[in-house]
Amino acid sequence: MNRRAFASSALSMAGNYWWGDWLDVRFYLRERLSRLKDKRVLDVGCGAGILTYGLEMGSRFYGVDDDSKSLKLAKKLNPGMVFRKASMYALPFKDSSFDVVVAANTLPGADFRVSGDRKKLQKAFIDEVVRVLKPGGKLLFSTPNDAHLAYRNGVKATLQEVEGLLSPYFDFEVRGWNPFPP
Repeated sequence: MNRRAFASSALSMAGNYWWGDWLDVRFYLRERLSRLKDKRVLDVGCGAGILTYGLEMGSRFYGVDDDSKSLKLAKKLNPGMVFRKASMYALPFKDSSFDVVVAANTLPGADFRVSGDRKKLQKAFIDEVVRVLKPGGKLLFSTPNDAHLAYRNGVKATLQEVEGLLSPYFDFEVRGWNPFPP
C-alpha cells in the first residue's frame, strides 16, 4: 500500500490516532517493516496499530499497549496480528523472543503522559526491550525531540539523551533529528 493510499485509509478508520506529514519518521518505519521476511516483530506502544495497518505480513507481528480502547481498534485493523494489553516495563514475552522491536514515539518522559523519574523510566523501558530482543536483534526507534515546537512545554528528548540511553546496549545510527512540526 503506497503512502497516499495508506494515509487516506488510516485517516478514515482511525483519525484520532493520525501522525503528521510525509516527513513523519513512522512512514520510514512502515517501509522498513514492509521489507521484513520471516521475522518476529514486536511493536511496543502500538496504539491503534496504525504503524502495521495494511502491511503484507511477511513476518509475524505482535503489539502491546496499555490502552484497551486503542487495542480494540488495533485488533480490528490488523486481524493477522497478536495484541496484548501490557506495560512497556513488563512485556509479556520470554527473553530473546523477537528479531525486531519497534518503539515509535514511546520513550517514557518524551511525551505528555508520563510523570516520575524520567531517566529511571527510560532505562527500565530500554532494559525490557533488550530483554525480549534476540542477540543481534534490531530496535527501530523514534521519539519526539526537544527541537520540535510541539514538544517544548518542558518535555524534552535531546539527541544526547537518546544516544546516552541507547549506547550501552546498541550500535546505532541516527537517521535524522527532524525539527519540523508534524
